[in-house]
Amino acid sequence: MNYDSIYDLLMSRAKMRKIYYPLQCYTEDHHILPACLFPEFKNLRKHPENCAILTPEEHYVAHQLLIKMARYKSYAGFYKLVLGAQMMTVGNKVIKGAIRSNKLFGWIKRKIHEETVGKPGHPHTQKTKDYLSAINTGKEPSQITRDKIAAAFKDKTIDEILGKEKAASKRLKEAETRKRTHYTSDKKYYLWVNIRTGIIEYRRKYELVEKYPELILNPLSSLTRNKRSQYKGWHWCESTFIKKPKQVPKPRTYSVDARKQMSLDSEKENNPNADLYEYTWHHPTNKTITCTRYDLVRAYPDLILNALSPLIRAKRKNYKGWSVELTVEVTRLSDARANKNKERHVKT
Repeated sequence: MNYDSIYDLLMSRAKMRKIYYPLQCYTEDHHILPACLFPEFKNLRKHPENCAILTPEEHYVAHQLLIKMARYKSYAGFYKLVLGAQMMTVGNKVIKGAIRSNKLFGWIKRKIHEETVGKPGHPHTQKTKDYLSAINTGKEPSQITRDKIAAAFKDKTIDEILGKEKAASKRLKEAETRKRTHYTSDKKYYLWVNIRTGIIEYRRKYELVEKYPELILNPLSSLTRNKRSQYKGWHWCESTFIKKPKQVPKPRTYSVDARKQMSLDSEKENNPNADLYEYTWHHPTNKTITCTRYDLVRAYPDLILNALSPLIRAKRKNYKGWSVELTVEVTRLSDARANKNKERHVKT
């Protein structure tokens, strides 16, 4: 009997059935190319073409065909195929020591599926999931349940509970959340040195994590508290710890159009309190101009009108090289305008 062709026909039938009329009963996944002989095709998610969906009876027959067909008898791992088929007959309590038939094997597999679904290690059906969700929504666990949960996780690290990969992912998410909510909690700047690469950084902890995503915030905090000596090659140099000096804020600048509009708004037709006195302005480049402050701003657009007022009130010596000649008349007018402004503010 040509067992090779029978096996190929069974696999072709399973593939066609999967496309045109998929089974609605309990089924099992089968490796068309045996996983023990072809480990590179073992992952069915990466190689779905190597998967055949069979009934329990067909699956049992397929493993018997793999043993009887001549295709794989010359392989060094052929004994693994025999062991795989033998394991499908282990634990038979109905027929003591006898090889079960495919029909009996299928009945037992279905019975096991019915009895174990929903138990630990087996997924719930969608109907059971909906039922559990409905009865547990808004329900608070009792104190007994809380005590049991606390006792189960007592003296266990997060790596033991979640596993190393999930624990590392959880720590990274917590660090990102803490960085977003408490980004300005530690405003100190530290000098960081990586002894592996020789990189030197002068940053805050959060800025270092932003530049090097492989780092996590919590170990860096342990470094600064002297609870660990190094983290991924990074050291904190305590002897050179300083706080970054505050930068002097840049003065506010205005565009040329904004300065012109400010000058027009301050003229007499728009502002009855405008200062139309002609002052004598001096510049180090031997420039001397006698005009109002508005005309000076028109002539030199890089000047700002409000910055000329401290010159007239003698609160500033020069502005961009410009100075004003403070005569007795200028001082008198400046004092009079100051008193007038005070009276106006008192009335308002």
